[in-house]
Amino acid sequence: MTETTGGPAFVRLDAAAAAAALRAAPARAARGLFGLDPVVQNDPLLIREIERLGVEFYAGGGALYGVAPVPEQPRQARVATTSGEAAPLRTYRRCTSFTAFVPEHSPATPAFEGCGFVHVGTLRDHLYQSGAYRDVLVYHANGDDACLP
Repeated sequence: MTETTGGPAFVRLDAAAAAAALRAAPARAARGLFGLDPVVQNDPLLIREIERLGVEFYAGGGALYGVAPVPEQPRQARVATTSGEAAPLRTYRRCTSFTAFVPEHSPATPAFEGCGFVHVGTLRDHLYQSGAYRDVLVYHANGDDACLP
């Protein structure tokens, strides 16, 4: 399935293709997306976690974009990307708000800030990665406020 937004074509990836794409992405960009870690998790575990979380991954323009439902808030979605470019970060879903949990110093940070996401908080020492605890930045955008198609 290919989604188009006026820019690059986005191809939806199944869980196995998403796991392979995460592993192929630069580790700095892929680690921590939806709590996944392609550096230490093998493909069967990545596939199982992607399916368990209900994450839909899309590839387009040389980057990965992911969207996952928030079970407690059906009209809210979590989004993530491996790209630092301000590009479309949502799919066809009709969501009223979006949240993103971005590891501090992630190359994806400019994408969220460039699309109207607002930094609303920091989870101190929330992510253990590469032998140290790291902060995770929390971003939020209303569907009407963000520059999302």
